[in-house]
Amino acid sequence: MSQLSVGRLVQLLLHNLDEFGSGVQQEEEKAKMFLYSGHDTTLIPLLNLLGIYDGIWPPFASHVIIELHRDDDVIKPDEAPEYFVRAIYNSVERKLPGCNDVMCPLDVFRAAVEKFALSESDYDATCANCDY
Repeated sequence: MSQLSVGRLVQLLLHNLDEFGSGVQQEEEKAKMFLYSGHDTTLIPLLNLLGIYDGIWPPFASHVIIELHRDDDVIKPDEAPEYFVRAIYNSVERKLPGCNDVMCPLDVFRAAVEKFALSESDYDATCANCDY
């Protein structure tokens, strides 16, 4: 069920994280922030798939911030920079599943959430078979 409710958001989030870290665009051309808005009924499945849902209904104005960080300390001339993801829910850093710290390596984050990603065409095909 989480895949149908937030799968397209996860797909877009992973696309944007990959796009920023790919080096395809110049640094000046890349968006520095993406803002998505939703309701508590969108937030709960997102929190659930991130492994940080505490079973309490999100209060009014709840928010999730997912940040992408580049570790500039380990950049070597012939190596790609290492990226990390940090999740913050209602101003509190949250450790994501499979991560040892709040700064989660991007590849670990991707492995944990990509199974929930759903393209538009897959969403349409799945919903075409749903009984409402």
